Amino acid sequence: MRRNLSRRDHFGRNSLAVIILSVLILSLSCGKRERVLSAREYFDQGASYFKEKSFALGALEFQKVLEKYPESKWADNAQFGLGLIYEELGDYQKAVEELRKVVTNYPKGDKAPNALFGMGEIYERRLKNKNLLRRTLFFH
Repeated sequence: MRRNLSRRDHFGRNSLAVIILSVLILSLSCGKRERVLSAREYFDQGASYFKEKSFALGALEFQKVLEKYPESKWADNAQFGLGLIYEELGDYQKAVEELRKVVTNYPKGDKAPNALFGMGEIYERRLKNKNLLRRTLFFH
C-alpha cells in the first residue's frame, strides 16, 4: 500500500510541475508584443519625436527603419534623420558620419544632396576644418 501512495505522490508532483510550467509558458507567450510597423510608420514616429526634441526616441525609431527595412524608400530619410539628431545634440563628428552614410549607402536617394550640403555646413560652421571638408566631400 505504501508503494502506491508514493507513486501517486510522485505523479501528483510531476503533474503540478507540468501545470505550473505550462501556465508560465502560456503567460509569457501571451505577453504584450510590440506591433511591427511599416517603414513609413517608424519614420513618421521618428520625425514626430524629432520635432518634439525627444532625440533619443527619434533615433530609436529611425534606427528601426534602417534595421527592419534597409532597402525601403524611407531608409535614406531615416539615415538623414539620424544625422540631424546628432547635429542637434552637438555631436558634429557623429552627425557627419551619419550623413556620410546617406551618400554612401543611398547615393541615388533624394536625401544624398541634402546630406552632402549638411556635411559641408557642419564643417564650415561648426568644425572649421576645410581640409577635412575637402577629404570628406570628395572621399579622398
